[in-house]
Amino acid sequence: MIEILKEIITTYADVDPEQITEDTDLRNDLSLNSLVLMNMIVELEDHFDIEIPESDAVDFDTVGDVISYLENVID
Repeated sequence: MIEILKEIITTYADVDPEQITEDTDLRNDLSLNSLVLMNMIVELEDHFDIEIPESDAVDFDTVGDVISYLENVID
């Protein structure tokens, strides 16, 4: 799961994928703003064929938060 996220994240942030961990903060460490985060979420929705409500997405602070969410909603 983290490898997929690394691939998606690196299309939005200029960062070495090896530096991305579950503790990586999406806003502070990767400097992703709200618009970029929403674009990333749309890509996650497309990739996993799911819908992520904005009310859930606002709780994504770290890569680990995204992984936990995806693991809970993907069968």
